[in-house]
Formats: sequence, structure tokens, C-alpha cells
Amino acid sequence: MGRIRTIKPEFFLHEGLFDLEQESQLPVRLAFAGLWCQCDREGRFKWQPRKLKVTILPYDEIDFARVLDALTTRGFVQKYTVDSVEYGHIPSFSDHQVVNNRERASVYPDPSNDKGLTREQRDEHASSTRASINLQEGKGREQVNPASKSESGYVFEGQTIKLKRDDYEKCIAQYPHLDIDEQLSQLDLELQGKRKWFMEMHSKLNYRNKTPTHQRSYYGAEEHVI
Repeated sequence: MGRIRTIKPEFFLHEGLFDLEQESQLPVRLAFAGLWCQCDREGRFKWQPRKLKVTILPYDEIDFARVLDALTTRGFVQKYTVDSVEYGHIPSFSDHQVVNNRERASVYPDPSNDKGLTREQRDEHASSTRASINLQEGKGREQVNPASKSESGYVFEGQTIKLKRDDYEKCIAQYPHLDIDEQLSQLDLELQGKRKWFMEMHSKLNYRNKTPTHQRSYYGAEEHVI
């Protein structure tokens, strides 16, 4: 059963979703908005591509599993498994949806219950750009080992974020407008203690790469896009 959800004007300006749609040639923008209506109050849903396709894009002749995979690759959606049942979760859902208090509690397990959740799920038809999810920067920093000084096998090693050379160099290539060491140091503090930090890290870096100085909108507030 679908639920009423909110959509913000900034959604239609979301470059990350547009780029994903152009590269994958899949209707990911409409599908992503449709997923909100299938989520429970915690942003969780059952990973049932055929059923989701019928409720979200009933007239399109597409493989909805590919749509979900593409969204997962960018970090818009997280796939997880608990007790052999597959679920989906929208990490930014609670940041952008105001749920009616009368809506029943979630009956789906928390993603953290999936002990084997992978950091990335890739679709061969989609590139490696990550989702745009904007959250406020932390105001403090912790000292971390910079790339040139790590002796543990990691090129960047913080309290939470630990990247080997391949992942570190991908960050540099994907986010050329950012000082990666500085951003990783900030994010290491923001994401402290989070088990699923990898996708959220890329989501934040992607947003900041597009607005490297955290530009304000015309109305004087930071843009917040689901």
C-alpha cells in the first residue's frame, strides 16, 4: 500500500539523479520518487523489483531490478538482507520526509542487522558517480593520519574512514574540486561510529564536489535535496 510523501522543489534540479538517468537510460528520477511512497516511516521497503515496478512504473517496459541496482550504485538506495529476506533502505529518507505520527511503526528490520551488507552494489550499465546527499558539516575535527604518513596499508586512515590507495585515488579522480584530505578529515568526524560509512562518504563528497564552497541558495539557505 502506497503512502503520501513530500517532494521538494530542489528535487527537480538534482544533477546527480539527472546524470544517472542519462548514463543508465533508465527512468531513475520518477522511480526514486515513487520509492518514497513504498517506504515505511523509516525509509525501508521489501526488495521486490517486479511488485515495485507494477506500483511505481506500471506502463513502462523496463526491468525494475536494473533501476534499483542503478540507484544502489550511486548510494540513493541501500540493499540489505536479514534472515534471507532482501530489503531496501533510502539513507536520506528521514532527513527529508515528515512522517505522520499516526503512521504505523516499521515492520522491517534495521539495515544494521545485515552482517554481510556490502559497501557498493554496482550495475554494469551505470557509472561510479555517487548520490548527492547534503548534511551539515561538523564544526570540529579530529587528527587523522594524512595520506602521505600512513604506515598501516591505508593511504588515508581516520577513526572511521580508512581508504586504501585504489579507493583514495578514485576519490581524487571523482571529486576534483575538493581537497580530499581535508574533506575526509571532516567526514571522519561526522561519520564517526557509523558502520555503513562508505556510501554516505561518497554521497557527501559528491554533493560537496558540485558545490565545493557549500554555496548558499538564492534564498540564503543551504540546498537540501533528498
